[in-house]
Amino acid sequence: MTPIMIRKITFFSLIFFLLTIALVSLFTIFSSPRARAESEPEMILDDEHLLGALQELRQTTGLVGVGGLIMVDGEIIARAATGERKKGSAVSVSADDQWHLGSITKSMTATMLAILVEEGTLGWQMTLPEMLPNMPMDAAWQNVTLHNLVTHTAGMQANFPMRTQFVRPDDLPSLHEARRKALAALLAKPPKHTPGEDFVYSNAGFTLAGFIAAERMDQPWETLMRERLFDPLGLSSAGFGPPHGSNAVDQPWGHSKLFFMKSAKDPLFEGADNTPVMGPAGIVHMSMADLATYGNEHLKGERGASKILTAASFKQLHTPFKEDYASGLVVVERDWAGGQLIWHNGSNTMWYAIMLLLPEKNTVLIFVTNDGDIKKADAAFGKLAKRIALKIDAWRVDD
Repeated sequence: MTPIMIRKITFFSLIFFLLTIALVSLFTIFSSPRARAESEPEMILDDEHLLGALQELRQTTGLVGVGGLIMVDGEIIARAATGERKKGSAVSVSADDQWHLGSITKSMTATMLAILVEEGTLGWQMTLPEMLPNMPMDAAWQNVTLHNLVTHTAGMQANFPMRTQFVRPDDLPSLHEARRKALAALLAKPPKHTPGEDFVYSNAGFTLAGFIAAERMDQPWETLMRERLFDPLGLSSAGFGPPHGSNAVDQPWGHSKLFFMKSAKDPLFEGADNTPVMGPAGIVHMSMADLATYGNEHLKGERGASKILTAASFKQLHTPFKEDYASGLVVVERDWAGGQLIWHNGSNTMWYAIMLLLPEKNTVLIFVTNDGDIKKADAAFGKLAKRIALKIDAWRVDD
């Protein structure tokens, strides 16, 4: 072996030795608990790290304002929000702000109806003629049940005619009568789809379900929601329509997207929400904490620990009928959720919110934005939800 060969071997041996030391050092550093916490982008189960994840999400999506909340075993372990209440205002959103929930309202209407069913005022298999004896309707509606309405299988069309969007009564009695008129026009004609067979997601159908409760109880739907659901659960931030405070930016504003422009919507302007006629289908707002409290009641419900309904009623609400849709909630199986996932999202095209319930992990995840870019919000929140869910079990062990 020549001296040149020996020098080459020695040189490469030294390089290999140094690389080995470096790799061992790196492994030691990144395997330590502190280093994993600092370097691991998935560590998002506290306020600080959740905020960081939301800030990154907002930078990626361009959403105006976003918020997120994680509740495990009935306790909020992380809550954060970032962005602006109104684009260009420089007024930051807060974790205590109120957010428009859109169609998450449907599950709340269904839950209120379940309370009336338990009381014997209504029944899931009661038919429209039984529940609305004074409402003229086409004969083809005679076998449609309350259960059909809350599972989108009543045969009802998806939405009211466009002209209904311009109906905006100033008081609750007038609003109830406006709902009566709008629904009577739909019921005077045969169903658009086959009752009991076709699944058609219907805002009109859920509006009818809420109207039925109001008729039976002789109280507006809004009053029933407060007295039977919001107040018993302590949901003090709950309200109807876009949230608003005493001045222009006390609460977030919704934002619509037209081409590449985002336009803030004054909450006191009529166009800031859908017509209140379709209230039972999607006009509730509340804080993330209150929404999590509501969602957690559903988790507690099937265990018989709810203060508002029996376990059997929650089981009914969570049992899919068609297309994985139960009563105001979607129920599917997902590995990342540990099994069953119960969820619903909502948007009035100016806001977006999603509530995810993970029974196997006893976890509630809430994500919200005051931005109508639904596609971006839904995709980003979905990815973040999976990241969080996959960390819950490890968090329990570490905690």
